[in-house]
Amino acid sequence: MGDFPLKYHRLSENCLEIQWPQEINPAIIKSISSLEQAIQKELHQYVMELLPTYAALAIFYDTSSIRFDAFEEKVKSLKPNSASLDKNARLIEIPVCYHHDFGPDQQRIADHHGIDVDTVIKLHHQNDYLVYMTGFLPGFVYLGVLNSQIQMPRLSSPRTRVPAGSVGIANAQTGIYGLSSPGGWNIIGQTPKAIVNLTSDEPSIFKQGDRVKFVPISIDEYHKMAEE
Repeated sequence: MGDFPLKYHRLSENCLEIQWPQEINPAIIKSISSLEQAIQKELHQYVMELLPTYAALAIFYDTSSIRFDAFEEKVKSLKPNSASLDKNARLIEIPVCYHHDFGPDQQRIADHHGIDVDTVIKLHHQNDYLVYMTGFLPGFVYLGVLNSQIQMPRLSSPRTRVPAGSVGIANAQTGIYGLSSPGGWNIIGQTPKAIVNLTSDEPSIFKQGDRVKFVPISIDEYHKMAEE
């Protein structure tokens, strides 16, 4: 789609995978999201599930209603409208408490870059972020691109438990842990907002192509929102 060379593969008897160049690139995310939107609009009668990643889209389709070759040709014939994607893009505001109790790695990030913690926090929330994808566990969301002044490598020794709602930094990305889990991202804050619902057909509140804005809140506001 667009200027990207695409590769089409038959992953299984009911799955067509499309691969973009293997890189983390906002333009590729936009291309994938545009195609996903076009498939949902034009080929919904055949599609069972769509699974986007950083540089690929897996399409599970109903083999009782269409053959693989015919489905592949229909997908190839689509003309995604990126302008429509931009028009319908969602901006999701996520409240984040940057109190030091919730940001155990704030000072280390500041020391690494020779800046103060207040600057680290400001640089983290001053811009909005593109949703690259969700995974490695339900609700985890990968966002970018992070300001270069606060980019950090993953921890050399991952924590055995990171609380649900923790907001972290890893290289050029920031992300949110939807569930409590082990993890190696640098934790900078925490949101009281539930971002995953395992009883829902769509566990994550985010979709690839959404934009996310972090809104700083006080620790009192955090506890009040958490109780609600």
